[in-house]
Amino acid sequence: MKIVAKLKKIFSWNFLFEKLMIVLKRFPLSIASCLTVAVVGIILVENEDNELLRRILLIGILAAFSLTALKIWLENTKYSTVVKYSLFFLAGILLLVYYLTFPEKINQWQEIHWWRYVALNFTAIVAIFLAPFFSQNKSWLWHYNFTIVEKFAFAFTSGATLFIGLSLSLLSVDFLFGIKVEYNLYFKLWIFLAAFVSPLIFLAAIPQDWKVFENKTKKPKWIMIFSFAILLPLLAFYLLILYIYGIKIIATQTWPKGTVAQMILGYATIGTIAMLIIDVFRKEIAKTRLISRVFYGSLVPLVILLFAGLYQRVNPYGWTFPRALIVVLGVWFLVLAFYFLFSRKQNLKFIHASLIVFVLFSFFAPCNIFNFSAKDQFNRLKVLLESKNVLVGNKINNKKDEFRSISEGEYRTIRTQLEVLNKAGQISLVHPWLEVVPTVENNSRYNRNQVLSIFEAFGFNEDDFISYYNPQRQEEYSNINFYFKDSLGYPLPKINDAILLTDLYSNKLDSEGVVENNMNPYVLFHDKNKLYLKKRNEGKLELIAQVDLNDLINSLWGSGTRDITPEDAVLEMKSEGHKTFCLIKSIEIEESREEKEKSIVFIDALIVLGEM
Repeated sequence: MKIVAKLKKIFSWNFLFEKLMIVLKRFPLSIASCLTVAVVGIILVENEDNELLRRILLIGILAAFSLTALKIWLENTKYSTVVKYSLFFLAGILLLVYYLTFPEKINQWQEIHWWRYVALNFTAIVAIFLAPFFSQNKSWLWHYNFTIVEKFAFAFTSGATLFIGLSLSLLSVDFLFGIKVEYNLYFKLWIFLAAFVSPLIFLAAIPQDWKVFENKTKKPKWIMIFSFAILLPLLAFYLLILYIYGIKIIATQTWPKGTVAQMILGYATIGTIAMLIIDVFRKEIAKTRLISRVFYGSLVPLVILLFAGLYQRVNPYGWTFPRALIVVLGVWFLVLAFYFLFSRKQNLKFIHASLIVFVLFSFFAPCNIFNFSAKDQFNRLKVLLESKNVLVGNKINNKKDEFRSISEGEYRTIRTQLEVLNKAGQISLVHPWLEVVPTVENNSRYNRNQVLSIFEAFGFNEDDFISYYNPQRQEEYSNINFYFKDSLGYPLPKINDAILLTDLYSNKLDSEGVVENNMNPYVLFHDKNKLYLKKRNEGKLELIAQVDLNDLINSLWGSGTRDITPEDAVLEMKSEGHKTFCLIKSIEIEESREEKEKSIVFIDALIVLGEM
């Protein structure tokens, strides 16, 4: 009977209206932000290119998180009403200033701007979990955090359930009555529920009286079972694998691979969350504190292993944003480890507070990870260009015939270095090297065009290196396609009275020794990995030149593209009475699984044919 009475109360209009008024009075700015996000999001479904609405949407999301954190914090302070309103006003000013820094077009944002936006939202979310404890050392952080997660899950599930139910109702109307329901309506419905209804349910579910947490002693048994019977054993097994791998590194003296970083960070992240969860059972389970010390102690050697593996990438290739971020995360985990190993208090809010500090420092400090990476890559780019005579006296020398040999790998390095500068919003560092700074059209490919325009201003081109498709593997054979890009102009020999034969595609001779008939008197074909050039003469094919391609095939198949240069695509052909060179534009090679023999499938080539 009590349950029935409670359900009647919950579903009564008076109760719902009363609850709505309470949450509106308590979180007016947060709800206004969510409503703005919902309305703007729905309008953007039909007007997705409206730049003003896109900027309002972004700032609205950030306002919803940050103003909620501010409100929860102020509820746990004794500041006067004037001070509280002043702080909300200051928060509004800061949001407005941040909004005014947005570019006119959102597609002009570089990666640093998106990451900073994500970092601000992430900081605001973490602040919600820490808000009641900013200025006070209270003992109910675990129960408060658990309630926040629980209420968020409830709000999200409620919104998803409403969406499914209403969508099925609309589908029924469409099916039963033939009333066409546009697809956009479902999308708009989801936006309204996710951006306004679910946040409203979440905010209404947060207890008003904070004393409820102080008196809360009940601890969910399912969390204890899950943590100690499932999560911790899995972490221990994962830790064992990582340590065995570390022993293998020492024994074989081989440095760790790049993927180890993700594995170590994954272990550290899941383990830290696990330590947060089991902390509440410290009184019930005596070994909880010991488990915490073992975990944080195990992190120290793993973070050292992480740094060792990262060094193998940084030393030859320099710093990039992901590598710098890995270092920051590694340092943060080390700080956590030393704090929980040597601190007597072991206050859980140190995890939240230190995370906020590290995130803000990483993305907003003058020496943030983007600026640090960009400076390193700029210096490396300058040294590389100077060594190849592309940069002379701090000015670009885009005369290709004066360039020193630039390998395909170096072309890719230059592109990567320009991309790092662009992601950091510092592509302008190379502008002083150029006589004319290229302008970039503001379109959906703005960021990509930024890099390409500078790359071309250096005298290069997007396709100035060899590219290839990965090998295709089937039951009977494997094959690989190489494409030798010719946009730079290959070093074709200059021969007097030479003719250039184009659009020559080699295939195998048929059973009668004839290739496909076409208007070109010259015919190119291959047989037993040799390339032949013949000329039609009164119905017969006269051999002009030939070349053995076995060395080229083996070099392509074995080494990939890293050691192949455009010059490798130019081959001198043996001929009588002619000086003949072949420029291979693309080649497909096949290897038999059983016989392990490599053979040519197709060749596209240019031929320079000149008199001796």
